[in-house]
Amino acid sequence: MSLSKEYLEINRILDEGDQEEIKTFFAFTVDEPDEMILFKFELWSAHFFPQYFKVEDAPFHADIDQGNLDIYKGNIDEFVDAAFRGAAKTTRTKLWRSFVLCNDTEHFKRFLKIGCKKIANAKKLVTSIYNMVATGRVRRYYPEIFTRVEAKEKRQETMGGFVTATGVSIQATTVGVEQRGDVEDESRPDEIWFDDFETRNTLRSMVETNQINDNMEEALDGMAIERSGITYTCNYISERGNVHKLMQPAQGRRILDTAIKYRDEEGEWQPSWPAKHTMQRINKIESNAKDFPGEY
Repeated sequence: MSLSKEYLEINRILDEGDQEEIKTFFAFTVDEPDEMILFKFELWSAHFFPQYFKVEDAPFHADIDQGNLDIYKGNIDEFVDAAFRGAAKTTRTKLWRSFVLCNDTEHFKRFLKIGCKKIANAKKLVTSIYNMVATGRVRRYYPEIFTRVEAKEKRQETMGGFVTATGVSIQATTVGVEQRGDVEDESRPDEIWFDDFETRNTLRSMVETNQINDNMEEALDGMAIERSGITYTCNYISERGNVHKLMQPAQGRRILDTAIKYRDEEGEWQPSWPAKHTMQRINKIESNAKDFPGEY
């Protein structure tokens, strides 16, 4: 089959395929090649959530996707995704979590914890992922994820977590509480996602900064021994604090540092997401931002 025929067949499946044909097309296991899984992820995201793809992806989005996949497969221990404000790093990671929840037939990772500085923000992320997979078109295509919803699970869905009928648990936590001994059904988290865990307010207090660091270290120590990984989505807002520590190279840690602009080989500034920002727009952002270096 030629490449053009393959793409015609893919378009036919997405446009005309029934439920089982589409689900079979997107299904995967971690043993599949990276490029195939990422290809399916990109198509699945655009097919079910076109509202997130109003402009063309930036080149660095492929690096975010690869980092999320490598964390999921257990190829790396830590993925530090430090990107400018509005880079879609959080949205990209939510899409990834929804994709694997629906399409990984073996459910390679079964217990994800999402931690933020404020528990309300962590609950919002958990609820957002739940809404992605439990409502609308995705729910119609993947009803088996929530075929069993007990009373306890209903309470969790409206609060800080949920457990699917396929045995995957996603729970909210905060970096303001201790993580040690955090166990779900006699298992420990095999993946943790820390988002929005450091702010200018926390940086003003060395005590609070150190507490956040201690709690994140305990989270690492309390994870499952095998196949565990931790993702940090953050802004590099200061050359001190926990994000700065994470930006230092370490074994098993991948660092993605993405600013809103970069210098090309000729020394000229170029936008990192050209489909969304022109240099004129970036210059306007820079002139109006309270902390351009920290946020962008």
